[in-house]
Amino acid sequence: MDTESCNKLFSEHKEEITLLYVIDDLKLSQVKGEMQGKYAFKATDKQLTSRLTKYGIFKNVQRNEAIRVLVELQRLQVLGGNHTLLVVANGVLLRISDTESYCKRTRVPIPDGSIEDHELPQPKPSDECCGLQVSTSTRISIKEIGHPIKKGLYNRSNADISDLTQLSLLHNKISHATKQFQEGKTTPGWAQTRQAFLLLDQIVKTKHHRQFSDILGIIRMLQKDGPKVLLQEVPTIQGQLCNQLHELAEEALESGDPRRGFFETLKELPEDGQGDPQGHMVLAFDAYCRDLWMARVQGDDIKAYYSYNQSSFPRADRGRFYEKFEGKHREEILVMLREVDNKLGRYSIPTFCLWHTALHYLSVERRFSDAETISSELLRRVAEVDEVSYSSGQLNFDVSRTYLFLGDAQQEQGKLWEALANLEVSLNLRCRPVPVGEWDPLLNAILEALISVGTALGEDDRVAVWEQHQDAISSSLEQVDKRDR
Repeated sequence: MDTESCNKLFSEHKEEITLLYVIDDLKLSQVKGEMQGKYAFKATDKQLTSRLTKYGIFKNVQRNEAIRVLVELQRLQVLGGNHTLLVVANGVLLRISDTESYCKRTRVPIPDGSIEDHELPQPKPSDECCGLQVSTSTRISIKEIGHPIKKGLYNRSNADISDLTQLSLLHNKISHATKQFQEGKTTPGWAQTRQAFLLLDQIVKTKHHRQFSDILGIIRMLQKDGPKVLLQEVPTIQGQLCNQLHELAEEALESGDPRRGFFETLKELPEDGQGDPQGHMVLAFDAYCRDLWMARVQGDDIKAYYSYNQSSFPRADRGRFYEKFEGKHREEILVMLREVDNKLGRYSIPTFCLWHTALHYLSVERRFSDAETISSELLRRVAEVDEVSYSSGQLNFDVSRTYLFLGDAQQEQGKLWEALANLEVSLNLRCRPVPVGEWDPLLNAILEALISVGTALGEDDRVAVWEQHQDAISSSLEQVDKRDR
């Protein structure tokens, strides 16, 4: 494989390679075999090794790093087999047992005392160590899975759905705020941030199994996409978020509540991804929770998969979110989704969510022809029901979103006029239940897609109308923020 092709493939799939090599602990030959089978990744051992080095993906434990990590763990009293933390040092997820074994093998004494008691070289700017508690509170949140509520699905009671809605809303608002900051729109960005923070009291109190993973996903999103420096006297949004969650947890949760330990740890996380630039800790934490869940939930595998995710896309890095669809051809995916129709109902929320998960996966993989085919297949059932039935409620959301998927897939293939037509259908549908000027994450995504396609087609007058719609939403958001302040 030539150097340019190797660099391109590695850049596109470095997250997956990291998962295989560091977290799943595969050997180099096994990683190469996995990537060859899925992506025709025909790199030599030398090419793969050099790219791992370039991106700082290592399994090795260094002496100074081992001492630094073990001193900190000694302070936290989590040595001697009591491995209850995920630890990321200098961007690498460490296995504590491996670190201890390294010290014994190389005759480096496992230290005690504080970090100040040991003479160590000053760390490089990236030489950071951070840990995340994954023991009691995490296991309890998974252990408290109830009985399947309906059709073999878990954690779908009214209370669970309400809690998950708040977690989704927090993600959507902060995601929108970061985009506003990136575009230089600081006033609506701060307005949306403050609106998001109004949700934190409910977020702290939730007992939903996605609570910890979603919060970490949002933090990871901020580290990747959030504004790094807003005002000198204002800490980063991540810092404000973690501090406020910690303060609210101390007020709202009883002293013996194991969730308090998680929120205490958040306050200590390095900001801007320092020490964990690849997001290994968040990926590992989610994988830990996912494995606990799948080990506990019995019955249908696809229902357990949906019950854990309960969303069609990950909060930040993909990790194992799309694992049911990865490596499958279009027809294999369609067979699976038709089975979902039979098990969960053709118009149910879980059914649309799983179809949309597949469409997100295909879009991430840039398989836009497959995405167009599958979204068209999903929309065929819409013609079978009365239009009134999807004029509002969840079905309106699901149908509008499917038209958005179709339009996006067509745009990526250069079918701009077809894309424009389907995106306009999506917009008209979504505007039915959403009041004029109200912020809605799906409506916002539709408007962005329309502006992109309209601009490419030179439809300046129509683009101006959609931009005015966006401006009206921003203005309304600022007014709501002023009212609530």
